[in-house]
Amino acid sequence: MLLLMTREKNTLNFQISMTIYGFIATIVLVFIAVIYFIVAGVAASNDGGLLLLAGGVIGIGLIGLLAIIGIFQLIVVILAAVKAKGGYAYRYPFTIRLIK
Repeated sequence: MLLLMTREKNTLNFQISMTIYGFIATIVLVFIAVIYFIVAGVAASNDGGLLLLAGGVIGIGLIGLLAIIGIFQLIVVILAAVKAKGGYAYRYPFTIRLIK
C-alpha cells in the first residue's frame, strides 16, 4: 500500500511539473514575442509583412515547443506504465517534488 501511494505521488508530481514547464515555455515565448514586436515595430514601423512573418515564426515556435513537451510526457508515461506492469518502480525524469 505504501509503495502504491508513493507511485501515485510521483505520477502527480510529474504531471504538475509538466504543467509548470508548459506554462513557463508559453510565458517565455510570449515575452520574447512581445520584446521582438516592440523592437521590430520601432525599427521597421512601415513594414507590416516583417511583423506578420515574425509572429508566424514565434507562433510556430510556441506550438513546436509545447508539442515537444507533450511528446516527451507521452513517452515517459508509456515507459512508466510498462515498468509498473512489470512490477518495477519508475522514477520520472525532470520531476519537481512538490508533494512528499
